[in-house]
Amino acid sequence: GGEGMAAVQGEATEDWTLSPQMMRIYEQVRAGTDEVIDMELRPLLQWLAATIGAALTDMGGTAPDMSKDVKSVFEDLRWRPRTGDSVVRGPHWNCGSQDGSYDGSKVEGVVTEVMESGWCKVRWSDHPYSYRCGADGCYDVQPASLKLPESGVPPAVAAIEEALDATLQVLRERLTDTGFNLCLKVVWVACVSVLEACLRDDMTGNIVTVKRAQELLVRLRGYMHADGDGLKESVLDDTSLALTKTMEASLL
Repeated sequence: GGEGMAAVQGEATEDWTLSPQMMRIYEQVRAGTDEVIDMELRPLLQWLAATIGAALTDMGGTAPDMSKDVKSVFEDLRWRPRTGDSVVRGPHWNCGSQDGSYDGSKVEGVVTEVMESGWCKVRWSDHPYSYRCGADGCYDVQPASLKLPESGVPPAVAAIEEALDATLQVLRERLTDTGFNLCLKVVWVACVSVLEACLRDDMTGNIVTVKRAQELLVRLRGYMHADGDGLKESVLDDTSLALTKTMEASLL
């Protein structure tokens, strides 16, 4: 999968940075398939270990600024919520898991009161909270049906997705459904394992690092779920629960 992958392929194959749990899953997959695993999957995992670490730092680059595009959507829409409207967290959400979402996914709430000056109250699963819906040009919540421009991704994150596309395409063509699903799980658990290690080893307590890890986990989760064609949500949840809770606690 590209020049970066080729460079890693030349390194010592025992230069392994993943957990014993990861190795057990890897060997289980390898035993039931063919040499494509060693040729394609192992170099990908080694490359991911390095690149995910870079994506959590300034080395990963910054995402293109999409704020002007988002602002123009709301200006054109002239949205003002009404009682009973369904809403989700918006582009300026900074309220943690108040909506009941611990992984950044969209959870719907209901507007219970519209106040003056661009504020409203929204009920999630428990009691209502107040949010901006136009105050100071900010939107903590937005209509559940509204599709905003895709936010840009940092170069390192884009590179991760491109490498996954290239390698997984080869594996999809060469493996049975069972073998391919096992490979998907290996890649997902590897990504979670690397993120856990990066946060554990980061002694700075930098909140930016944690937020980058959270954003990357959400993107990778969506990638691996593939709108239902990939890993089951229950598998994704079970294998990333500890990491999700660690990041949530760090952001409190």
